[in-house]
Amino acid sequence: AEDGIRDYKVTGVQTCALPIFYNSRSALEAFAVALAKQDLPGLLSHSTHDFKDRVWQATTDQHFAWMPLDDFQAGKPRVLQTLFKGPLTEILVEHGSTPVTYQLRDEEGQIRVDDVMLPAADYPQSLKATLEAVIPVANFALALESGDIKRGRTAVAEDFTRSVWRYLDEVPQFDPAPETYLKNSLSAISVRGNGAVVVLGNGRRGAQVTLRRENGRYKVEDMTLVAGAMPDERIALKRTIRTQLAEGRYT
Repeated sequence: AEDGIRDYKVTGVQTCALPIFYNSRSALEAFAVALAKQDLPGLLSHSTHDFKDRVWQATTDQHFAWMPLDDFQAGKPRVLQTLFKGPLTEILVEHGSTPVTYQLRDEEGQIRVDDVMLPAADYPQSLKATLEAVIPVANFALALESGDIKRGRTAVAEDFTRSVWRYLDEVPQFDPAPETYLKNSLSAISVRGNGAVVVLGNGRRGAQVTLRRENGRYKVEDMTLVAGAMPDERIALKRTIRTQLAEGRYT
């Protein structure tokens, strides 16, 4: 116990808060291990209802390849500071050389991780906000790769469904093939009101995916495929598919 206390700089802690102090550390460590191992049952067990609903319950093992989680592979986090803010406990740690703040809450008598805040310029600082924007992009790409029409329909927004997906009985070979552009690495995410934009690749090759929140979850509203640096090498996917449908390509 003494060794554990020396790991911390504790702010605003009283004797009555010591159980929360130790339980928070235990919950953090269990969550961090689950995240490093991509252990979905472990993440579900140690996350709040909101974190589970927005991210982990929509996650499968296939999604982890899309998630920017490299910072969490650096071994056991080193605790630097613990702050108590009413029902919220914040623990500042280092994963390798990266400072990360875990936010934990008491739910039904259990301390669980509600979010992880990271120093990020190109992504939301909130890991929860980042991951919930990645999942629908991954779902769309995986649906195209596997030919799963049902998964494709559930990944897209209502307007995309009305204008494209309801006319299709199976996933066709789109021209150009969006999945080849979506294989580029994640570059940026920007949240804009009720939507978000996910950028994959760079200015010469990749995709810019526009998301819209519907019924509490992000859906793919449209995307621009980037085939080169010139403006005429940007392909608006929804408009292109509509044109191809009108030409009878997918009948």
